[in-house]
Amino acid sequence: MAISVKSKFALKIGITLLLLGYVGFSADRARLKTTIYSIKFIPFIGSYIILLLCSFPLALRLRTLLKPTVLQFSLKRLIQIQFISQFYSLMLPAGVGMAVVRWYKITENKVGRRVFIVITLIERVMLTLSLLLCTGIPLFFIRDESIRSLRSSALPVIFILIFFCFIFFSIFLNRFVYNRFSKAMQWMQSFFNFGLAGKITGIYEDCGLYIDNRSLLIKAFFFNLLYTGMMFARFYLVFFALGLALHPLTILWMSMLVLLVISLPLSIGGIGVRETGFAWLLVLYGVEPEKGMILGGMI
Repeated sequence: MAISVKSKFALKIGITLLLLGYVGFSADRARLKTTIYSIKFIPFIGSYIILLLCSFPLALRLRTLLKPTVLQFSLKRLIQIQFISQFYSLMLPAGVGMAVVRWYKITENKVGRRVFIVITLIERVMLTLSLLLCTGIPLFFIRDESIRSLRSSALPVIFILIFFCFIFFSIFLNRFVYNRFSKAMQWMQSFFNFGLAGKITGIYEDCGLYIDNRSLLIKAFFFNLLYTGMMFARFYLVFFALGLALHPLTILWMSMLVLLVISLPLSIGGIGVRETGFAWLLVLYGVEPEKGMILGGMI
């Protein structure tokens, strides 16, 4: 039996409240208070400024991908839409909330809806690939005994996902691969002959916009890497503000892994998942879970 949209939304609220309740009741209130008062103000403000600036590479990435489409907007307008979507995403399921708001604001629910789904998918895979690389590469080289179990279980999954991301982009970088997939899509539509198959085929055909515009994908991926780098700088400053003297590579894989988990539509706005994730990972390094909870809240 299919789960209704309302049931799914209620489930995500339930997960959010459950995780918040868990970290709230298991935390030492006095230690939480002490941790909050120990926060260094200047690096925290620095991290907040970087957060505001992160909208620029995201808007530049989107404007680059919009170039071969009918959807043309100024950089200023795309930055505005980015802030609007970030605000509403706090009240929507993580991973999809921002995408839904941007889809509505860009297309106004009229023009270019299908092609924007393609753009959103490209952006999502780009971000996922950069997060996987920033998680997997440090984990591969770090030999900390404290994360031995996590490392051995996470690395195979991460490398498999990286492989699938490269397969996805091979469609855009090689016309032969694109044509073969196109024939497979057409066969699927003729064989199954139902509405969803036609929509999937149409979405795939829109991917062809970038076959002759591969330089746009490379440029968009550069802005994507710039955004990821700024996010790392932001996380590093928040760690520093809390007095967490961990190695930069440790902060890199830890923060990117939490971002990966948050990108899954498990909760509302990632609330609860973020705090629990940092609390659990920091415990592996002997840090009190209260600092992980405060860290997630600050971010």
